[in-house]
Amino acid sequence: MSSSGSRLPKEAEVVRTLEHLRKEPINTQGSQDAVLAPIYTLLMNAPSNGEGILHWFCDKAQPVVAEAATFLLRLHAYSDNARVEAWKTKMAGMLHGCAGCVQGYMDAKVASRDTYFAAFSNPVLDLFFSTIDKWEVCIVLDAIKCAGVTPGSKKSFGDLPAPVFYHVLAAVPLFESSEIIHILQEHPPAFISSGWPVAVPPGLLLLVFHEKTEIRTWAQKQLVGCSTIDEDKFVGSYETVFQAVATALTGSLTTSLRPDRNDNSARPLGKYFTVSPSALWSGLQSFLRALPPTLMESESRTARVCRHAIIGHLHDKGPHFSDVLRAFIYLLKKHGRVLWQGESLDFPQVVFDSIKDNAMYLRMIQDSDSNTLQQPWFMEWFQVYLTSLSDMPIFGDVLKKVVGFACEELQHERFKDKRPTIMASILIVLNEVLQSTKADNHSKTFSAVRHVLDIHAEAIVNVALSPNQITQPWQTARAAARRLLLHALETDASHAETVIFQLSDVVHQHTSSTGIKRKYDLQEPLFRKQIWRNMYDAVGDMDGESLALLISLVARSAYLDTLSSDAFNPKSLPAALRGDIAHIIAAVNAGLQAMRAGFLDTVTRYTNATSSTAQVVQSLIHRPDMAEQLLALLLSPVEELQMASQIFLGQAYDVDLRSDCIRAIIKDIPALALDGIATAVSTFNDCAPLFPDACSLAKSLVRCMTDVIEVLTNGRDGLLFDEHFGGGSEKLQSQTRLPKLWRLMCGAITTIFRRTPTWSKVNEPEVMVDWMRDALIFARDLVAQRRTFEAAALFVSQQSKLAMASPRKPSQIGHDMLNDLQPVLTESIRWLRLTDMELLHQSSHLVQTLMDCFREAEVRPSQDSLARLEKVLDASRRKSIPENQQTRLSETHLSELASALSFFNKDDNDDVDDIQIIGEPKPPVNLRAAPTHKGSHTPYKGLRQRKLDGFMTVPSKFSGGASRSLVSKPFVETSSGKSVPQAEVRSRQGTAAGSSGGSRSIQRADLSSEVSHRERTLKDETISTKLGISHSSSSSSSSGSDEEDGPRGLASLGKLQKSPHSKKPAQRRTVRLMNTEFTGRNAALDRIRKREEAQKAALRMKPDLRPLHRIILSWNYDHEGPEPPVLGDHPPYVPIRDQFTSGHEYQEIFEPLLTLECWNQLIKSKEEVGPETHTCRINSRQYIDDWLDLDVSVVDRPPERWWLAETDIVLLRKFGGQDSILAKVQSSARMSAEIQVTLRILVTAKAVDPGLYVSTQWRLTKVFSLSTIAREYAALKALPYYDFYAEIMRPQLAGVPELPASQVEQAMKAYHVNKPQAIAILGSMRTDGFSLVQGPPGTGKTWTICGIVGAFLSTRSSPATVVQAGRSHAPPEKMPPLKMLVCAPSNAAIDEVAKRLKDGVRDSLGRLVVPNIVRVGAEQVVNISVKDIFLDQLVDQRLNSDPRQTSATFASTTMTSLRAEMDALRNIRTLKLQEMTNLHDNAFRLQELELELKSLNNKRMSLSQQLNRIKDQQKSDSRTLDAARRKYRAEVLMNADVICSTLSGAGHEVLENLNFDMVVIDEAAQSVELSSLIPLKYRSKRCIMVGDPQQLPPTVLSPLANKFGYGQSLFVRLQKNRPDAVHLLSTLFYGQRLYDGPGMAEKTSQLWHKHPLFGTYKFVNVASGREQQAHSGHSLMNHTECEVAVALYNRIKTEYPEVDLDFRIGVITMYRAQLLELKRKFQAVFGMDIVGKVDFNTVDGFQGQEKDIIILSCVRAGPGVQSVGFLADQRRLNVAITRARASLFILGHAATLGRSDPMWKAIVQESRSAARLLDADPSTYRRPLNHPVTSLPPPIPAANHLVPIPDDLKTPKEFVQSKSQSMVVVTNTSFVGAGPSNTPIGTEDSMALSETASSSVYRKRRTSADTDTHRPAPSLRGRSDTEEKPLLPHPPFPKKRRPKEVSMFIPKKRPDIKRAAPPDQGNSSQGDTKRRGTDKHWD
Repeated sequence: MSSSGSRLPKEAEVVRTLEHLRKEPINTQGSQDAVLAPIYTLLMNAPSNGEGILHWFCDKAQPVVAEAATFLLRLHAYSDNARVEAWKTKMAGMLHGCAGCVQGYMDAKVASRDTYFAAFSNPVLDLFFSTIDKWEVCIVLDAIKCAGVTPGSKKSFGDLPAPVFYHVLAAVPLFESSEIIHILQEHPPAFISSGWPVAVPPGLLLLVFHEKTEIRTWAQKQLVGCSTIDEDKFVGSYETVFQAVATALTGSLTTSLRPDRNDNSARPLGKYFTVSPSALWSGLQSFLRALPPTLMESESRTARVCRHAIIGHLHDKGPHFSDVLRAFIYLLKKHGRVLWQGESLDFPQVVFDSIKDNAMYLRMIQDSDSNTLQQPWFMEWFQVYLTSLSDMPIFGDVLKKVVGFACEELQHERFKDKRPTIMASILIVLNEVLQSTKADNHSKTFSAVRHVLDIHAEAIVNVALSPNQITQPWQTARAAARRLLLHALETDASHAETVIFQLSDVVHQHTSSTGIKRKYDLQEPLFRKQIWRNMYDAVGDMDGESLALLISLVARSAYLDTLSSDAFNPKSLPAALRGDIAHIIAAVNAGLQAMRAGFLDTVTRYTNATSSTAQVVQSLIHRPDMAEQLLALLLSPVEELQMASQIFLGQAYDVDLRSDCIRAIIKDIPALALDGIATAVSTFNDCAPLFPDACSLAKSLVRCMTDVIEVLTNGRDGLLFDEHFGGGSEKLQSQTRLPKLWRLMCGAITTIFRRTPTWSKVNEPEVMVDWMRDALIFARDLVAQRRTFEAAALFVSQQSKLAMASPRKPSQIGHDMLNDLQPVLTESIRWLRLTDMELLHQSSHLVQTLMDCFREAEVRPSQDSLARLEKVLDASRRKSIPENQQTRLSETHLSELASALSFFNKDDNDDVDDIQIIGEPKPPVNLRAAPTHKGSHTPYKGLRQRKLDGFMTVPSKFSGGASRSLVSKPFVETSSGKSVPQAEVRSRQGTAAGSSGGSRSIQRADLSSEVSHRERTLKDETISTKLGISHSSSSSSSSGSDEEDGPRGLASLGKLQKSPHSKKPAQRRTVRLMNTEFTGRNAALDRIRKREEAQKAALRMKPDLRPLHRIILSWNYDHEGPEPPVLGDHPPYVPIRDQFTSGHEYQEIFEPLLTLECWNQLIKSKEEVGPETHTCRINSRQYIDDWLDLDVSVVDRPPERWWLAETDIVLLRKFGGQDSILAKVQSSARMSAEIQVTLRILVTAKAVDPGLYVSTQWRLTKVFSLSTIAREYAALKALPYYDFYAEIMRPQLAGVPELPASQVEQAMKAYHVNKPQAIAILGSMRTDGFSLVQGPPGTGKTWTICGIVGAFLSTRSSPATVVQAGRSHAPPEKMPPLKMLVCAPSNAAIDEVAKRLKDGVRDSLGRLVVPNIVRVGAEQVVNISVKDIFLDQLVDQRLNSDPRQTSATFASTTMTSLRAEMDALRNIRTLKLQEMTNLHDNAFRLQELELELKSLNNKRMSLSQQLNRIKDQQKSDSRTLDAARRKYRAEVLMNADVICSTLSGAGHEVLENLNFDMVVIDEAAQSVELSSLIPLKYRSKRCIMVGDPQQLPPTVLSPLANKFGYGQSLFVRLQKNRPDAVHLLSTLFYGQRLYDGPGMAEKTSQLWHKHPLFGTYKFVNVASGREQQAHSGHSLMNHTECEVAVALYNRIKTEYPEVDLDFRIGVITMYRAQLLELKRKFQAVFGMDIVGKVDFNTVDGFQGQEKDIIILSCVRAGPGVQSVGFLADQRRLNVAITRARASLFILGHAATLGRSDPMWKAIVQESRSAARLLDADPSTYRRPLNHPVTSLPPPIPAANHLVPIPDDLKTPKEFVQSKSQSMVVVTNTSFVGAGPSNTPIGTEDSMALSETASSSVYRKRRTSADTDTHRPAPSLRGRSDTEEKPLLPHPPFPKKRRPKEVSMFIPKKRPDIKRAAPPDQGNSSQGDTKRRGTDKHWD
């Protein structure tokens, strides 16, 4: 359209005119100039393009121009008109200038008949268009002449301009021009013309049949570049051409071939067609391709005649048959089943017979090229032919005929080498047909295919698998046959899957409440069992290709196991349906069996045949999908399939175990292997949720995936830690594969958790428990490796994959992985309802671990998970009502879960946030504040933050990034800056609001109410903080609100210090209940209270220890000095106070001192003799928050005695350098060749990485154990949640109650005690809170403890029996008895108490009661005398009596034997292979070797199978054993009456599930205060502390800490508050004499007492001895004294062989180095087991014990020695010389001791004057004596009267305050005490750290040899009458060796004995003492 503005209206007018004329055509008479003129003008003025070419009809023309040109064709009707001629001339130039316009022109002529010329009749139009045709002939001839293509010229028709040539072919009437045709024949085109439209010109279709070969050939080539004719364009000339070709095919023009229009029916278009049939049929193919696709499907007569003509000529025998067949094949491909429409039913068979019976077809097959690898074209028609018949009834018959023709007739010998090609063709065809029909496995078509396969199964299998068909010509057919078998037999697996899924859905619908929703036509599946059998029989031994086919087929259904009728055909189904399903199940199981029957044998035969060529097997594994298939088999629930896969992989990689196979394939092809594993897991996730039972599949998956996790993440050799893993030619792409695998594994775990309750209904409980436990462990292992997967997926470091760039926050991959764990958490909570305690234990740990993961990553669990967990906890709080019990979780587990839940429930109480209860304040509690010390509140930099982090806060993104308190803060800052308990603040506020009176002190009698009130206020304050509830004035409420809304933790304290008057936040609209006592129940408040109680319990039992670890791991090991290295100033050290104002102050004072003591432990460890150093290699490293975790291997094979515990601190030091760093052990496991250890290192901003890179080696040294320190620190942090919190802060001891004399006398008789002991027993049992019992040595403290135990057993109520509702057949559940916990600072002391208790105690009626005593602790430190009540011993006895637990040892032994046998077999096989390689020209021997290798492989396979089974069994047995051990441990502890442990051991987690009614602490004055706090974490109402402050004080290594009072015991601090409230066991001192009880001399008399070398007491002066420094450290030793001790022991053993001295002798010293040397000397002479017969210990460690003979080595000796160090400590000396019952031997240097210390001088002088000093050396005890010792010394008559009370009687308090000596000495000259030692405690190494000793008053027993004195003979160990326990005296020592000390007299009957527990729970004999996995963290 013109751009001129003036022409625009005219052009628009033309457009409107043309639109009108198209709709309303006009004839010539209507064509007035007024109409034509504007159109003519517009057309003639149409511009040309830039090249000067005019376009009227093509797409380059303007639409209005094209319409105008079409309308003006009527101008051909005008003549003798200049304007018309001008138009014609311009039109001719336009046509011959653009071929596109020619095509448009031809289309316009056809279209105009129905538009612009529709007003004319057809005759008129025919005449009119004939005129146009003539005009076109003229202009074409003119153009040809102009182009120079004339007769005689050398130019061809192809030299014509493209538009002219195209015009000739586009206008069919031009072919009537003989002149044009003549020129074409004379000058045929020689090359392909270009520049034409893609549409086929009609004339070109005619030329493909031209009689001249050159023209025909050119036309066919030209036609190739043209497109198919559009169906809507196939009119006019195209129809005419089609009719002409149809006429040519039929041979004559019939009357039925009349054209639709009469205009050109008589034109002889075919007169130039070829008369050659071959040429005609050859051109037909090109012709057919150009036709519209649907033309031959039309019902027009022309199309039908053409189809019949083609099919009719299939009988032709001429050479043109091939072209006829091609045309037929083309029709089949394009039109298929249309060919058979309207024909008879047997017509397709007639067609097929016409081809197969045609001799030309068979000759065509025989003459074909047999070397081609492609399917011959003349065989292709089989497929399309059969496809076209697929819906017809005749399909089966035709298929049978076609396949039979190809597989039988064409396999005749005459076809020779064409048979493979024919077979390949028909197999390809059959495979395609199968693929197209297998979707409907019940259709007739599929049945027909199946029937044909069965008929020809043998032939097909032979081609696919037979060794005879392995030659090259058969390869194509072989591959086709394998594909056919693959697809055919895949349908078997598919059918089985379909049926199983349908059965699963049927079961689900009938068992669910939704009812039936779907109807299934359940049909019995059919399997090709014969084909399977043929396949297994046909596979050759070395045919890897065939085996690969079988593997792919069997792997398809590897996850399907045999169907169980219980699961898939439950009794709940209708009877009729169950019958049908039973048949289906039987058919499925039989089919699965047929599919797998020969698989294992086939794999075995192949591996035997390829035993020497592992590379061949590996090449098969590298094939596509093979890894996936092998792993699917390995994860199969069918054992034969697992074994087959393992054998195959074992042969390829020369490995045996399943885990080794998994490692090998992942390492070889990581990407393919991980994809295969992912596919197998995905299959499980798809099917397991639907199956009514998938236990076997889940069990197999759990077992294998556990191996996968171990292979990938094992710290020692995990593949994810290998820098080169997945970096070869096959990239791992860990960023996608590992997260995908993680997601799938999480999905599998989720499915297992969700579906197990359903599966459990159809499986035996025993079957379920084992694999459910394995599933839980798999889940925990997976969760534990989350960081490893995340780091490996990120792959950000070349040094180490697992060194993540941002260690403190998870990456996006990490967040996605956490989200994958959301459903795992949701579903795992289901398992908290389990009744099996072991599964419940594992489930609880898993849920806790998951919650910790979310908390650490600050990702909120799903609301569904939180709601489910809340429901479980709510139900557990009601479980006292049996019918409401939904979980059997212990209180500890419930507390931990509640604490974890509370972290995410901060904002879950919005429903009560707007309720503010304002009621009357509670009565105040006035906790009197102790005087503050200067600097007590000075901030301790670093410590306060650690305190807050570890005590009450955890990081949270929900609180704005600050720390959020798990519970309400126990401490708040007042305006004065003091930290006080919130309860105190509330009470003060309440007092101010409610009264103006002053504070009143709390009486001791009201202590219990104070404690309960303190608990209540703490709980209420917590709830108030959460709910906004205020119990005081509005001002206090606003302060609390500020604290809650503002910063938390340290930030909140700082805020209060800086701005005490915080801005009051905007108040919310609230509902207030004013001055109303709230008495009703509020569900929200109850829920919050219970939640807070659980949180407090969790914090009380398991406070955060990470702050302590941060402090210790930040230290520089090489730092020197008494104080630890810190950044900046050291913390302030404040003396320990008698009272504390708050727990915060308590912690601020104690924590720096505890840190000091810990540092001095580290210093002491440096001085230990010969610290072992081992080499370790770093395997991997990964960051977790502020920590760097290292997985290391100790590679230099440490000795068995060397181990690492989780509380050990170790040192890593570089080889050849000084760089070092401290680390804490997280876990440790001893492997066969090395020890695997996980170490944790602190990561700080200023820390310099010492080079802890993967694969580097370091020296590892164990520094010291944190066991005791950690438990003391935990007690310090958890103290605010203790029941004794108030009493510890401000001691308020109750006075000694007034007791009626009758009760005291009755108690004395019942408990066999004296009066002070009876008062102590009765008074302590009547006092809640703390009770103190004090007594000097020999006053019966231990016997008093026995009386307290007896009183406890007498007063406790009988345990209740719970009857479960609805469990009429189950025995009632008996509640565990009330318990008491008895502790002591050292193992020796608690063993002494336990030994007394196990012999029985007296109850309130005087009866001897044997309680259930359990000694807990570490086995190696428990005395043999109490091993029979040791926890592990009792557990082992139960395990040994359980026949189910006896297989673990057998499995371990069998495993070792099988491994040895496998190694031997492997060596033999290697030798055979080497011999085979070197063998030449010896066929007989080669055959023998092959048979031998086959036999070896069979043995190897059998051993491998056994190894796998034993390994799985061993793992299962190990887990079962662990579960049984936990179960029996819990039973033993639950049934115990009294549990004995050290103070440190009381903090062990094994006791966390117990509650104790009372706690007794023996030797309480010899433990630091924090140690005494450890057992107080349990809920108990009273604590009785027994001890004597006058004996040894607590051991403190740090002099600085001791200076500030760290060495003060809790006993002393409590006693200071009220000394008169202490129960005193002895109130009488007789001058300086303490007398024996009656008959002591006779009772302690021994055979050796009359021997001149022994006696009752000897000071052995070792004058030749000299002290010397130990090899390391500062300790001392004396070799000569060691040798004398050995000689003395040997002599007494030799002299009295009839006396069993085992367990009756103690060898003690005050120096650690001397102790070690004594042990070494004794072991060198008497063997390594001597340490089990003689008690070697330090003096401090021996406190609380006694032995018949004590040998004391003093060590100090030398001419220059002027000070004796520890020996000058009178308290330590008291302990040393009061441990002997019968004889005491002091080995020392008399001169040195006498001149160095007054006390020792007196001892030496007394010994010399009493003839008790013996100068000796080792030879002294080797020389024979002149006279033998033959009889006992005569007994001394016992005193028969009581000694009168002297006048100068003093109480202990008066005695201590007097100027008298603190030691009581009973000699002629009296020993003079040297007074308190000035040597600081801890400056020398007197004892083991955890074993503090007690002291006692020195007493000396007089023997019959002391006849020169007239004093009563004092005893070495003075006792009262009652302490000797006359009803249970010690028996005489037997002649034979005995394992423990027993009572002297064994009563014949004990009619009055009653036991406090069932017989099987009482004292048990000493069982197997084999090495157990004892926890090393006790003490």
